[in-house]
Formats: sequence, structure tokens, C-alpha cells
Amino acid sequence: MFLSVTSAQWLEFLTPLAIALSILMQIWREHNAKLREEKTTKATKEVASKAAEVATKLETTSSCTDAKLDGIITTTDKVHTLVNSRMGAQLLITAKALRRAATITGSPEDLKLAEEAEALSKDHETKQTKVDIKEAQQQKEYTL
Repeated sequence: MFLSVTSAQWLEFLTPLAIALSILMQIWREHNAKLREEKTTKATKEVASKAAEVATKLETTSSCTDAKLDGIITTTDKVHTLVNSRMGAQLLITAKALRRAATITGSPEDLKLAEEAEALSKDHETKQTKVDIKEAQQQKEYTL
């Protein structure tokens, strides 16, 4: 036979259980919140550490790249100077050879070619002189 239980008795019996369950749920929520906070803190520290590593690597890489680019610029300047020098020499040789041929042949076409070659050589020399002066000024400013 079932015992007859009143609503008041059920309430008296279930109230402490409900309170206990409520307390347990609050403890569980606080524990989960603490775990999430610890995970977030750990992840934040890891991200900060990786960011610092990337920054250091980037700085090192940038320094190396800058050094390589400086070397490339220096080499390019030297090659450009050499090519301009050789171009000037070639233009001068060509002008002299054409002038000699024009003198020998006396041909108006040869004379015109010689004059054009001499003008090209002179133009190149003038431009190169301007570049040399500008580079000398830049070098002077750089060393001050």
C-alpha cells in the first residue's frame, strides 16, 4: 500500500533537494566559467608568444632583405656605370671610324653619318657628365 503524502510533505521533501541542486548547478557554472577563462588566458598567452616570434622573425628577415637589396643596388649602380662607360667608348670609336671613312671617301652620306655619330657621342658625354656631377654631389651629401 502506498503511503499517502500530502503536498506539504512533498514540498518539505523536495525543497532541500531543489536548493541542493541549485547550489550544485551554480558551482558547476562557476567551475565552467573558470575553465573557460583559464583556456582563454592560455590561448591569449600562446597567441601573444607567437606574435612576438613572428615580429622577431619579420624584423630579422627585413634586416636581411635590406642588406641584400643594398647589395643589389650597389651592384646595379656599378653595372650601370660600366655600361655607360662602355657605351661612351663605343660611341666615340664609332664616330672616329665614321669620320675617317668620310674623310677617305668624301661621300656626303658618309659625312652625314660621321656628323650624326659625333653628335650622339657628344650628347652621351654631356649627359654622362651631368650624371657624374649629380652622383658626386649625392656621395658628398651621404658622407657628411
